[in-house]
Amino acid sequence: MIIISILGLSCKKNGAGGGNSVRVPTLNTDVTNVTKNSAQFGSWISSDGGASINSKGFCYSTSPNPTTSNNTIAGVGTDNIYATVTGLNSSTTYYVKSYAINSAGTGYGEQETFTTLAPFTIGENYGGGIVFYIDATGLHGLIRTQAELGPTYIWGCKGINIPGTSTSLGTGQANTTAIINNCSTAGIAAKVCDDLVLNGFSDWFLPSKDELDKLCRTLNNNNRWYWSSSQIDINKATIQGFEFCGYFDQLKDLPERVWPVRKF
Repeated sequence: MIIISILGLSCKKNGAGGGNSVRVPTLNTDVTNVTKNSAQFGSWISSDGGASINSKGFCYSTSPNPTTSNNTIAGVGTDNIYATVTGLNSSTTYYVKSYAINSAGTGYGEQETFTTLAPFTIGENYGGGIVFYIDATGLHGLIRTQAELGPTYIWGCKGINIPGTSTSLGTGQANTTAIINNCSTAGIAAKVCDDLVLNGFSDWFLPSKDELDKLCRTLNNNNRWYWSSSQIDINKATIQGFEFCGYFDQLKDLPERVWPVRKF
């Protein structure tokens, strides 16, 4: 009889460091909700590699194969992480990878590619209404409601000075607030704009003279007159005729039409 004895053999797991080896984390990458200047990143960390994760998030660039040496944003969450990045350029292709770091190093998810939307355009349906003005950044401007409010409303508080109103672009919101704070008359033009809740938005206001002029010169489609939020004196405020985009000083107690606007 032949007896074969095998002694001193042991098993060893693959990878450096034996059975206690630590590997970089494994995870995936996902991109959703892409807009003109933002996107939402997501990732599921399927393995921590056998060690605590010290840092996690997303790296992105306009060049392929981004790493943590490029733009990064931290991820929120534990196994499922996400982040919303803003300030992106419109009409631009980006590359993004998720990452997670443990004591073994940095693990990356697969690369995803996305392209931000084109800039805003005049006449575009957006933000509860129609875009009629876009500033130099291409990302902000003014929106008017789809239809005017009506039929007509007085400006209000004839004989009372409303301090601080301006004609300038960008002052309509402050003008509207000043009118409401100093004129308690119900149903005035500024108040009906401020009270408006439409298409999920409640930040509508009565446009200033220059804001109303932008509206007239870009989306002019009638020959009616509209109130601005710019006071002339204690008895008069500015209205604008949309047929020729001309201005007129109107008595505050006479009824005119109203077109609410909001910022984006």
